[in-house]
Amino acid sequence: MPSCAALPLCFGAAPFHKNERNSHWTRERRFLRTTLPVRGAVSKDATGMSKMATHVSKELTGPGHSTSRSRFAQFAHTQYVRHAERRLREFGTEFAQVSGSMPIGANGMMNIRDYLIIIFSAGLAALSVTGVTVRGMPSQLRLAKSQIILGTNSHPFSFPETFAVDRAGNIYVADADRATIFKFDARGKLLWKLAGVPSGENRFRGIADLTVDAQDRVWVLEGFRSVVHAFTPSGRHLRSIHLRHIVRRIAVNRRGEIIANSSGPHLFDVYSPGGRYLRSFGRRREYASREADYELNTGHLAIGPNDEVYFSFFYPPRIRAYQGDGLLQWETAISFDRPLPEPRISQTRQGGNIAISFNYHLASLDLDVDEAGRIYCLVAGRPRVIALTQGSDRVDIFSPGGERLGSLRLPARFHRLAVRQDYLYLLANRKPIRLERFSLTGGMGPTAP
Repeated sequence: MPSCAALPLCFGAAPFHKNERNSHWTRERRFLRTTLPVRGAVSKDATGMSKMATHVSKELTGPGHSTSRSRFAQFAHTQYVRHAERRLREFGTEFAQVSGSMPIGANGMMNIRDYLIIIFSAGLAALSVTGVTVRGMPSQLRLAKSQIILGTNSHPFSFPETFAVDRAGNIYVADADRATIFKFDARGKLLWKLAGVPSGENRFRGIADLTVDAQDRVWVLEGFRSVVHAFTPSGRHLRSIHLRHIVRRIAVNRRGEIIANSSGPHLFDVYSPGGRYLRSFGRRREYASREADYELNTGHLAIGPNDEVYFSFFYPPRIRAYQGDGLLQWETAISFDRPLPEPRISQTRQGGNIAISFNYHLASLDLDVDEAGRIYCLVAGRPRVIALTQGSDRVDIFSPGGERLGSLRLPARFHRLAVRQDYLYLLANRKPIRLERFSLTGGMGPTAP
């Protein structure tokens, strides 16, 4: 697959003044939209950005242009600078006032909604506008050097439900249909596979989740039996832990504690590495039926660099962050073009059986955190069945404090993600099944304090 030249991480811009409704402002907005050839353009270094910015400067304020156009340009500059300062001060970025001549820096991303350009060049750590240089700003986030680790004809899967990546880049895949765990090296070579534990009931039953801890131990959740199995990186069984409630997601912090997304009174139960119950935390969202409570209080778990617990709900489109001790730090929304409809979860009797209908829009498909504490959420915002079947091509990235940094558009649709070091791993678990690894180049926004 060819590498992606530029998939920009773009910030939202400030709204325009009410005067934009005037026909004069409308004409100038139309000029920006139709005349400036910047949307989709790519500059890979500082020289390219300088040339692009110079072009925009001439188009906006060069000889022969009307006073109204210059007024509009100056208005845009002011709004842009104010917005940039406000956003970046929230991130703790250092500002330096300098003289400059570029009305609007430009390098390939124009926000069509409000026609303000916010761009980041892959080789430049400063954003230039009239009179202001924002220093310390990261470069553009891009996906590059795509590598298909497991392709359509090179995998043993039936339905790879989820996967995890260890510190060495080894990949563990849980196949729900085959009830088997596969381990591959960083190049996709199969190292071993596990179909159960060596004692008791040998076969896995209903693999629901899989994670790898800071010591590269592998933890497998059997959802049908609410049992977690621990294995060494070589596949040797360590222990099995029986959980108190039905569990659909697990994560393991740096202390080796197991955090389980529980069906009990709280969102999470915590167990010691040996399996002893320790505590519970997290307020559940309240719904009218048990079925809705169980389904909609489920989501995706990720552990931060300081044992923070991050959780994205299936619905509503919200992400929560908890300290390691269970104290809620923040809750933020996943934004979509339009509000998601209210869920409709019902049950009907069919003879002696009960059929449950889950009709709602799935907010997210997966969640992970990088070493700097930035949160990557594979967002969906589509009807549940469609989202689970077709996947998503959008990753939202949040700062450690919950500030949305931007969206990354993927070259195809995927169902699961993982972030390790400078790589983004993406799994498509419907045909054509594949697992791809992308190099993350350029900056990725503010780091954890």
